[in-house]
Amino acid sequence: MFVCGIDGVVYDRRRDTWHGLPEVGAKLCCPVCGGTMEVEPKEPPHRVFFCFQCGTTFDKEQGTWYGLAYHLGP
Repeated sequence: MFVCGIDGVVYDRRRDTWHGLPEVGAKLCCPVCGGTMEVEPKEPPHRVFFCFQCGTTFDKEQGTWYGLAYHLGP
């Protein structure tokens, strides 16, 4: 398990699941760097949230985060 000491987000490596990620609404802060995530399309319903600072992406339609496992090796 990996635990973030700042915001409490937990990655369970054995189950390959994340716990404690932020709730997704009209606005979203990046769980990696804390920056404001941009949305596409600009008008609701927002489907994709993207952080220009670190590249973390959330696909709301699929409920999938990309770029969160940057700490894991290939």
